[in-house]
Amino acid sequence: MSLDPKLVHRASKALLRFIDKNTFKKSKTLLIDDPEQLHLIISTKDVATKERHKPYRIPLRHPMYDENSSVCLIIKSGHEDTVEKIKELGIPQIKEIITAEQLKKNCKTYEARRQLLATYDLFLADDRLLNSLPKLLGSKFFKAKKLPAPVNLLSKNLKTEITRAVSCTYFRPSK
Repeated sequence: MSLDPKLVHRASKALLRFIDKNTFKKSKTLLIDDPEQLHLIISTKDVATKERHKPYRIPLRHPMYDENSSVCLIIKSGHEDTVEKIKELGIPQIKEIITAEQLKKNCKTYEARRQLLATYDLFLADDRLLNSLPKLLGSKFFKAKKLPAPVNLLSKNLKTEITRAVSCTYFRPSK
């Protein structure tokens, strides 16, 4: 898929000018209390033939998740040395690290999964574990669009990998 960057740039500038023009007309005061929200919807012509659990990563200039956000990281069972490495990095967003085995044991019930879903803003998971997670997490994660984002925990620069994963948004093509 190829987009003309100049055309996209012109279209986004025109959209922002339109929003500014309409905001100024609507507001009688010079100070605006609420910032405008802009939602971008991406659609594709080709329908995915194979379900893909690994989403496309879209980097954001201004990340949605800051230091106050709570992030849960799901890792493979038997990799407790990775837990220590991540804790030493001191990434403020990661509030809890759960192994896949703990997830199986603690989140068997529907209520436990719902509580886990409500506790964290974002879920990250080891990319080697990504295909088995939808079955473990259940349909509630699909409906809330909070499926875990992939992280390569075998990366040499682990802090950069996790920071990049937190500062992106993800596109999951659906059938």
